[in-house]
Amino acid sequence: MISQSDRERELYQSRLKMRRDMNAVRDEGRAEGRAEERRAFIRSLQAALHEDAMSMEQLEAFSLPELESLMGRLQAELNVKLSNRS
Repeated sequence: MISQSDRERELYQSRLKMRRDMNAVRDEGRAEGRAEERRAFIRSLQAALHEDAMSMEQLEAFSLPELESLMGRLQAELNVKLSNRS
């Protein structure tokens, strides 16, 4: 027979696991949302620079840090291009 404290511990551990799993799913969703925003922004920057835009499939192969690096490079290029117009 399982004692009350064993059942309570089991219930507590189950709830804790569920909470951690839910947090992990939420965090994955947030990261994917940020990546999706970065992909769209990269395509906009490429269009503004009159570059051939990478396909979404190509951009999906990039990790979030790689997307952010590419986005930073394209923003810098656009800033240079805009400052040369003055």
